[in-house]
Amino acid sequence: DWAARFRFWKDLEASHKSMWTQEEIDNNRPSFETEVWEHELDDRVPDDPDGTPMSYEELLRHYSLIMRHDPKMLLHISDEVARHGKVLYRSSDLCDHIELFINHSTDYIIINLNRTTFRRAFIRYMLRSASNYRSTWLGRNCR
Repeated sequence: DWAARFRFWKDLEASHKSMWTQEEIDNNRPSFETEVWEHELDDRVPDDPDGTPMSYEELLRHYSLIMRHDPKMLLHISDEVARHGKVLYRSSDLCDHIELFINHSTDYIIINLNRTTFRRAFIRYMLRSASNYRSTWLGRNCR
């Protein structure tokens, strides 16, 4: 269906400028967002021992540790990436990508960093990785 393809390419083009598609902006919810993530409303971040809030880099490490040690969350992320990105990642693959994502996130700051924005940014990062993987794989195998 050409209309769907056109929307896909327009959204892909827009994703280089904004992480949200027009439909997501209208609904104020990412397309991959489901009720699975309701538990994230309880986001308590411990302060440093001296009582100061965590720095941005410390928060990235904090949320990455939570993600690494939450197999249920990794499974849900894998499902979302497989459904939307058409590439299947195992939980161990996702854990390998978390470190790359942290490096990426030090260059491209996540605004209002909390558990939800960290997870959303990670899923978007994995969707881009899946798209790059498919493009590379298709480019090599379709010649």
